[in-house]
Amino acid sequence: MRFGIKSLATRLGLMFALGSAVLFAAMGQYVYSALQREIADQDQDHLNGMVELVIYTLDQLPSLDALAREPALVSHLLIGHGDLKLWVYDDRGRALFSSSDPEVPRSVLADLAPPYRHPSVARWWHAEKASHRVVVAGYHGDGSPPQRATIVLALDVSHEAVVLRSFRASVFGSIAGASLIAAALGFLIARRGLRPILRIADAASRITVHQLDERLDPARAPEELATLVTAFNTMLARLQDSFGRLSEFSADLAHELRTPLTNLLGRIQVVLSHKRSEREYREALEASVEDVQQLSALVTDMLFLAQADNAQTALERQTVDLRAEADNLVEYFGTAAEERGISIAVEGYGEVQGDRQKLRRALANLLSNAIRHSPDVEPIAVTITSDAGGSVTVAVTDRGQGIPAEHQVRIFDRFYRADASRARHSGGTGLGLAIARSIAQLHGGQMSVSSVPGSTTFELTLPSSHAATVATKSA
Repeated sequence: MRFGIKSLATRLGLMFALGSAVLFAAMGQYVYSALQREIADQDQDHLNGMVELVIYTLDQLPSLDALAREPALVSHLLIGHGDLKLWVYDDRGRALFSSSDPEVPRSVLADLAPPYRHPSVARWWHAEKASHRVVVAGYHGDGSPPQRATIVLALDVSHEAVVLRSFRASVFGSIAGASLIAAALGFLIARRGLRPILRIADAASRITVHQLDERLDPARAPEELATLVTAFNTMLARLQDSFGRLSEFSADLAHELRTPLTNLLGRIQVVLSHKRSEREYREALEASVEDVQQLSALVTDMLFLAQADNAQTALERQTVDLRAEADNLVEYFGTAAEERGISIAVEGYGEVQGDRQKLRRALANLLSNAIRHSPDVEPIAVTITSDAGGSVTVAVTDRGQGIPAEHQVRIFDRFYRADASRARHSGGTGLGLAIARSIAQLHGGQMSVSSVPGSTTFELTLPSSHAATVATKSA
């Protein structure tokens, strides 16, 4: 419905009124047609009865010529029937009896072809728009010689037309009134029925960044809106959680940027406070390089995550031997691990279709995280397995103190640290696990963690080389 009406309740009211009007009109037309047929049937029965009575009277006459001489022989049949007219014609068309002028036009009778073995009906209008229902019947006498005549009866039905017009006007007037009432009732019903939606809108209008704890009660909502209310509450919960994480992320990001910037600025201010030797300037610049490198790494990681979130990171897919990549990374981290007496064992084999550099970065983040949080002398295990479902899993297990269960669901969030052992002074940008998860998701895989005191395992699951090829061909 396009009438520029913005109110949903008004639209529903108008549609309800339109539907009611169509229904009432159909019912009114049906009643009108039924009444019209009933009146016509009664008129027809009345005319047929009179035809039979006239035929009976004619049978009692010695001859039809007697009717022309004594009209009273049949005129008495019309007593009490002022709306009825009768004509009797012989077989030559001569009027033997006529109760009224004018006679029924021959053009009307021409439509009713002889021999009129059964009464035939026509309509006749004459002066002052009087309307008649006409019946023509043939008469066949049994005398010798046989006598034949045509009986014409005309019933004035003008008053019936008036009654029908009045009834029709009443019906359509009632339809108009009922439609207006239906529109008003439909509007009120729609307004009442839309109250739960208005409550949802009212609740939504009260939601701000600082007030995301608003919830609707599904028990008070109609059954049809219960799913909507539940979805609305779920959406609010997600928004509240997302805003909370965003707030924490902003605070963490500010802290991560502030620390190296504060160190850098303080060092520069100290150096510039008075004249220094060349060696002192060099030492200050070398110390500043570490802070700049930390800032550069943080910005690079944040840029990578932003591109991954917006699907702007292109993948250079090729067959990647995860065992070979793991062995290379173990050799790369070997020196740092050996200094603490940590051994790294790699087992298993698996190939995937993916971006070699990004997968190497994800594995490096997992190994770096394991080395950072593994106690001295404790081993680290890297296990590569393939399953029948067409995926390859790389599991990195360390023997650290473990991650409490309440922190495991957020361990892959940016800058999130479960405890002091994962504090900022331990090194890194705090984005390694978040980057590893983003890389897994870019490859159609996933990251997971399982941890108990004394053992923590991070699993990187990816589609195998064969599964990725089949998926690419299917696409």
